[in-house]
Amino acid sequence: MARLEERVQEILQETDAFLVDLVLRGTDRMPVIEVFVDTDAGISVEECARISRKLLERLEGEPDMPGNYRLDVSSPGVDRPLKLWRQYPRHIGRKVEVTVQEEAGNIQKIKGKLQAVYPDRLVLERGRESVEIPADRIMEASVLLPW
Repeated sequence: MARLEERVQEILQETDAFLVDLVLRGTDRMPVIEVFVDTDAGISVEECARISRKLLERLEGEPDMPGNYRLDVSSPGVDRPLKLWRQYPRHIGRKVEVTVQEEAGNIQKIKGKLQAVYPDRLVLERGRESVEIPADRIMEASVLLPW
């Protein structure tokens, strides 16, 4: 997995894209490699296809790669949790749900409109109030679909 991630990172250095997640699933007979990439402005289908072609070329002949596998390169989509801090600014103005571990150890889900992203915290608008959430307390965050 580490070698595969290295190859992905090498390809992405040639683009504006960054790796969000790398998932291995499937079976021993047909492994599936899912590569989720994005850019600060959002990634196009064409750019994902370009990255996929380059990655397939780079992986061809790698000794630790299985003979048969399926490679999927795509954007993370709004249905996947935000994994990197770098993803948050693009969602300012959207409604999000953030799972937070409070100081007492309790876990709380907070919904609100993402108002601001700072290096150490998020600010959510909840009705007439703003709620600051320290980055080190965030366990998971997802963009909520508008419907």
